[in-house]
Amino acid sequence: MGQYSVRLENNTSLTQFTGAYGTIATSGFYYPLIPAFPLESNPTSFKGYYKYVPLNGDEVWITVALFNNGTQVANEQFTSGTEATEWTSFDIPLLDYGTADSAFIMIFAFKPQTQTDGPNGNSVLYVDNLSFNEAITGIGAVEASIQLGVYPNPCSDMVTITVKDAPSINAQVQITSLQGALISQYALQNETTRLDVSGFSAGTYLLSVFTDSGVKTQRLSVVH
Repeated sequence: MGQYSVRLENNTSLTQFTGAYGTIATSGFYYPLIPAFPLESNPTSFKGYYKYVPLNGDEVWITVALFNNGTQVANEQFTSGTEATEWTSFDIPLLDYGTADSAFIMIFAFKPQTQTDGPNGNSVLYVDNLSFNEAITGIGAVEASIQLGVYPNPCSDMVTITVKDAPSINAQVQITSLQGALISQYALQNETTRLDVSGFSAGTYLLSVFTDSGVKTQRLSVVH
C-alpha cells in the first residue's frame, strides 16, 4: 500500500461526543446523507484496502452514496467482522443508478445498529488506496498492462489463469466476493496456472492478479 493510511480506533471508555467512535466521513455525519464532493463521471465501483482487528463482535462498515442534483440515487455498503491482519481488498459495486454528479463516503471501525449505537470494543481499522473504478495497489500503480485470461468462465471445478506481458512471472492472485471479502489467494509463478474452485459456492467473484506494475481484475462465475 501507500506510505500513509487512515487509522480508526474505537474507545469504549469515552462517549460519542468525546472520541469514542472510530469513524471518518467526507463531510459531517448528516442524516439523511448529503453530497460531499463532485464526481467527474458515473463510477461503477468503489474500491480500496483495509486491515482490521475487530473486538466483541464489531464489524467494519464502509458506505458510499451517490447523488444527482442533490437527490440520492445509490447507497451501497461493505461490512465484515472477520479479522484482516494483512492488507485486504474490498470492492463495492455501484450499478443501475443512472447518472450521478456527487458522492459521500463514510467509514466506521464498527457497525452501529441505530444512530446513537456505539462500538462493542476498541476495534482498530486501517484503510488505504480508496478509489472509484480502478484499484490502486501502490503509489502510482493502477491497472496493470498485462493480458489476463480466465477460462472456462463460468466454471464449476477447475479454472485456468493465463498472464502474459507481466514485468515478472511472480505474481499474486486474489479471489474475493463482490463485497470485498477475501475468499482465497495464490502465488502465480508461471504464465499458466490452474486453480481448483470446486469448493466455492455458486456465484460471481472478483479475480485480481497483482503484479509489480499494478492489478488486473476480472469477474469469475462459479456454477455447480
